[in-house]
Amino acid sequence: MDISDIITYLQKEKEKKTLQSLQKDFYVKVSELLKKYKKQLEAYKSDSKEYREVIATIDRLKESLSELINIRISKIINNTVLEVKEDLNIISEDFLEEEEKLLYSLIKKILKSYKENIQNKIINGEEIDINKFFSDININISLYQNKIDKKIVIIKNQLPKIVGPNGKIYGPFKVGDIIILNNNFAEKLENTGIGKIVN
Repeated sequence: MDISDIITYLQKEKEKKTLQSLQKDFYVKVSELLKKYKKQLEAYKSDSKEYREVIATIDRLKESLSELINIRISKIINNTVLEVKEDLNIISEDFLEEEEKLLYSLIKKILKSYKENIQNKIINGEEIDINKFFSDININISLYQNKIDKKIVIIKNQLPKIVGPNGKIYGPFKVGDIIILNNNFAEKLENTGIGKIVN
């Protein structure tokens, strides 16, 4: 993954009206790429040519990434509105990253609840059911949260850099730091007294 890949994805997204497929864990990999560039800055003096070049690369990456994300969000929102309005299935979740699936799911549930409990009530001359509208959203969000294989952990003891089960390096962490980890790793930190899972 490099900035050229992001620019390529951006160009494809601009050219097509439908959502384009991204490589698996795209946003995670982009985040790691940004961290890598920021780490490079530590090796140069702030007034050096190399430092300025890395900063320029980071700026280009952020600009392209922001544009890509905004285009994809617009497509997700517009297509979800059409899905609920016409009772269609337009968006294939195969083309969504995990972060986008969350957005898509929540938007669709909110729109469907609004249509059923507010819009249709108005059209049929019935009393609007605001409580049912919020109740449906709250229940659905709760059910979706249970499917997310992540937990929020508060660090209780200072922790140096460690290697997680996925081979990724985490840390170092200070007491009070809040991090998001997969369930197994989060539970391991809690069981060893290093962290506390937030329910």
